This record gives sequence, structure tokens and C-alpha cells, in this order.
Amino acid sequence: MTSSLVGKVALVAGASRGIGRAVAAGLAERGANVCAVARDRGRLNELASEPAVRGRITAVPVDLLAPGIEDALSRQVPAVDIVVFVAATPLRHAALLETADGAWHEQWALNVDVPRRLIGWAAPLMRRRGGGSFVFISTVAAQRPLAGLGAYSVGKAALDALMRCAALELGSSGIRCNSVAPGLVHTERTHELIAATPLAGQHRQTTPLGELTTPADVADIVAWLACDQARTLTGQVLIADGGRSVGTFRAAG
Repeated sequence: MTSSLVGKVALVAGASRGIGRAVAAGLAERGANVCAVARDRGRLNELASEPAVRGRITAVPVDLLAPGIEDALSRQVPAVDIVVFVAATPLRHAALLETADGAWHEQWALNVDVPRRLIGWAAPLMRRRGGGSFVFISTVAAQRPLAGLGAYSVGKAALDALMRCAALELGSSGIRCNSVAPGLVHTERTHELIAATPLAGQHRQTTPLGELTTPADVADIVAWLACDQARTLTGQVLIADGGRSVGTFRAAG
């Protein structure tokens, strides 16, 4: 168990499934008291009842896109040291110029507006506790956009810019801000996209390690960024894509 997380209070936004669920469980297994936030109360209760994390995860059913999320969180989360933003919308494959306005604004609202409001809510609470850590789940597509996922790529690029701005302004308060940028991760959210396109096969063939990143892989990196061992890191994007962003050729054998 990572001792630096024992007694810490962590909020994981988007904890009901996929990467968010793995992150919430990973932080709890390392000793943090985790507030798991999502709309699906049933899934959150299932997570909180798992034997490995029972007693260290509290379900906080909140719609992050609803007005007044700050008040809703304050009623249930009086203190926080770590905030992890993992929430995401379903990936919709569409050419940039064919993307509907609704889909475009949905990505911007979730990847920019919601994290900005979370920062505004959590930063004062972190200051009272002497500092804290924000970790945002981004994507390699923010730096190397994927054709057909323009709205998603742009939204995540803006999230990384928001993270860097927050790192600059909050560092003097002992608050660190970083992003984790996975490659293709096979989750419930990406299952349909993976099944309908050749993305998974292409990803494996152009990745030096030849594997997709798993939710557990991302959770391990988040836990490290959240603890004191990473106390000198802020304003950074950690790429976790098996080396794919290094190049596009994987030697045979």
C-alpha cells in the first residue's frame, strides 16, 4: 500500500465504469478514502461494495453536467486532497466538418467546462489542507488527432491546456495539476468503436509494446501522480500508449 495515500480524500469524477472505476478502486486499495462520482447510483454502489475496497469508497451520485454541481458536491464532500477527472461521453465517429453542433458542444462542456468548475470547487478545499493534486485523463489524440474523432481530440487538447493553466496558477498553494494521456484503452465506452473500426489492430501493429493500455495501467499511473512521490511534477502530460507516439513502425519479432 502506498502510505502517502493513507488518510487522503480523493474524488473521482466518472467512477462508475472503465478507467474511472479502476482509478477509484486503485486509490482506495492504496488507502485513500474515495468519493466516487457519477450519475449511475447502482454502479457506484456495486463498486463501493467490492470486498477489496469496502469502507473506503463512498458513492456520490451527481450529474456533472447539471447546474449547481459545486453545491451538490459540497453537501457530500466536505474535504478533498485529490481530484481525478475521468468522465467522458460515448465516442462518436464522424468527420470534423460533419460533426453535429450538439456533439461538438457536448465534448467541450464535459472536457473543459466541467473540469474548470471542479477546479474552482476543489482548489479552496485543497488550500485549507496545505495542497493537493488534480489528475485529468486526457488522450494521445489530443496531441496526435485521430481522423473521425475531431471533436474528441479538440476537447481533450483543451483539457490539457486547462490543466497547464491551472498548474501555473495553483502551484504556489501546493496544488499540482497533471494529465495522463492513454492510447487506445478497451473499455465499455470504446467497445463499439473498436468493434466497428480497424483501430485496435492498427494500434497493436504500430505500438512497440504491441498491447492496448488497460484501465488498471492508467489507474497505477494516476495513483503515483496523486501521491507525494510525484511532488515535483506539475503541468505535465504523461503519455501511456505503449510507445506508439514514438513512431509508427514496429519491428517484426
